Amino acid sequence: DITQLVMSGYNSFFAYILLSISFILIINYFTKRRLINISFFSRIKTDNKNIFINSILIFLISFIFKLSLYEFNLEFSDATEIINNYYNGVIFDAYKLYTLIAVLASHIFIEYNLALSLFNIVISSLTMSIFLLLLFKVNQSFLLNNIIVLIVILYLPLSAIDSLIRTDALYLFLFISSIYLTLRLTETNNRKPIIYLTLVMFLSCLAREQTIYLLPPFLIFILMSKINNKKLILILLSFTVIITSLLISNYNKDKYGMSSLFKNRHLVISAMQYGYLNSDIINSYDE
Repeated sequence: DITQLVMSGYNSFFAYILLSISFILIINYFTKRRLINISFFSRIKTDNKNIFINSILIFLISFIFKLSLYEFNLEFSDATEIINNYYNGVIFDAYKLYTLIAVLASHIFIEYNLALSLFNIVISSLTMSIFLLLLFKVNQSFLLNNIIVLIVILYLPLSAIDSLIRTDALYLFLFISSIYLTLRLTETNNRKPIIYLTLVMFLSCLAREQTIYLLPPFLIFILMSKINNKKLILILLSFTVIITSLLISNYNKDKYGMSSLFKNRHLVISAMQYGYLNSDIINSYDE
């Protein structure tokens, strides 16, 4: 029964989350009561240099863990279909950025499937590093931040995404990076974060067409925060995401006959599920 399978997956996910939160709360309680010796962590100065070194260590830990998890066997799924579809130009290409990366890899590497699998693991490990940097934006505890990241790394379903030769690992990296860069906009000198965030949002639009639906929360956060160059950021992000999304929609309309695969496909699927395409129901409309 697919329902039982899905529910068991959700139950396992929530159980893992509850156990992780409980573990973090217990560690936090013991450290505050000084029942755990954390003199090593307390001596670490929270500066940019140490945080950067910490992020590199997290990347290496994540990278080695993922390689060990797959027993250094990176023969994942085949990208040949993605590449052939790109050249044939018949099947709707919903993940344009990853398709371009796959095509580029096929030109550079003979074993392009191996290269793409390695790319997924590298980009996923970078995501963990960026996630650590994001945590330091809201909390300065080396111990707590590293425990949280290690728990996320050990969550196996997240690592399973790396084995998919598709856009999931890449988009997760872009999404986490966009949140981190948005928090960095609160810095006094935020010119570089503005440029990086604009680039990340542009790439996100190429990676997934649904990125435009994520724009409002970013704009609301910027409006409600004390940020320099606020008007410039609002205009730049809105222009980048909206114009890029419109250009992609027009391109899809010209090439594939529909502007959005997911919007059109989900509409048809919903109509089928609710029986709107049933011949008896269609005839009842005339009556």
